[in-house]
Amino acid sequence: MKHSAAAKESKPFLPEDSKSAVIVMTQLTRQMLEFVMEEGKLLKARDAENMLKIQKGKELRANGYTAASREFQTRMNEFKNMDVHLIGKLEALTIELGKATRINQNLIEKMSVKKPLNESFVNNLFLLQGDQAGRVAE
Repeated sequence: MKHSAAAKESKPFLPEDSKSAVIVMTQLTRQMLEFVMEEGKLLKARDAENMLKIQKGKELRANGYTAASREFQTRMNEFKNMDVHLIGKLEALTIELGKATRINQNLIEKMSVKKPLNESFVNNLFLLQGDQAGRVAE
């Protein structure tokens, strides 16, 4: 089993054995999905206090999941002839994770208060841009 140069440069997250790698990636995806669904509950409840409490865990979990996903993608050729059931389970969870993430993103966007730009802000922005443009020209 050959890994790409990118996968060799960093410490591997996934086992070398292809089947084990798919199983671990499936577990990581399930854990990420469960976390995102819990986050969605907090967003719907507008529970800002608990949202703040889980942010560090979210960041760590998302970083690990992202690194494992990248490694998985670099090894994609290894998984083409895997058991359809194993790959199918991972694909289904990945689709669910994408849906849940988009739902949460929409909830966050709806909660964000979009303030209209007031005239003084716009004027200050133009002044700042003009000042920066003048410095570049010098």
